[in-house]
Amino acid sequence: MQRLGAVLEVEAAFHPVDGRADPRAFLLDHVLARRHGHPALLAVVAHELARRAGLGVDVFSSPTGWYVGCDDRGRFALLALGGATVDITPPGVRRHCAHEVAFAVLSGLQYSLCASGEHDAAAHMAALREHLPVARFAAPG
Repeated sequence: MQRLGAVLEVEAAFHPVDGRADPRAFLLDHVLARRHGHPALLAVVAHELARRAGLGVDVFSSPTGWYVGCDDRGRFALLALGGATVDITPPGVRRHCAHEVAFAVLSGLQYSLCASGEHDAAAHMAALREHLPVARFAAPG
């Protein structure tokens, strides 16, 4: 995990940014070209680099961050995107399938587009998100 972190942060010089102000932080082509993006997108890049290197890793998140890593029978080895290797399991950490990552990225992009006044594009992101096979929870009430 430490080597992957060095590749991302030093050799490839990827840096996390808050995507609320710039929708491009959620667009993979811009993240790859500019070397900075939302931590969820950096997790996607890290996952692909690790996969191509033959490592079996997954994308994880918690309420406080995005990670790439592995889960060995409940013991996590995680690389925090924009941070160091995590030795302890952050509260609420969970693994995500590709559909869930896409859902999170589309949600962030929708929020960012709305904040930028691009409401038609934001509505398009919401429509795309509805086609993903992820569990939907009804609001209590």
